[in-house]
Amino acid sequence: MRRSVVAALGVAALTVLAFDLGMGGWMLLLYYTETMPPATDAAFWMLMQIGIVLGVVTGYPVVRRLQRHRNTPA
Repeated sequence: MRRSVVAALGVAALTVLAFDLGMGGWMLLLYYTETMPPATDAAFWMLMQIGIVLGVVTGYPVVRRLQRHRNTPA
């Protein structure tokens, strides 16, 4: 039981890390190119939706690889 909980926490941590690399990278790009609008602007929320999609795109290969490697449902 303990071993499966540790494995699940590891998978969750890797998945969140991969997602954050995609979304965080997008946010850093917006910030350092000075194109990030204020949070009260509608464009900010649209750009954050793009960031979420990029996070999913970067997280998906990690989930697929872990799923194949461990042969567990995701």
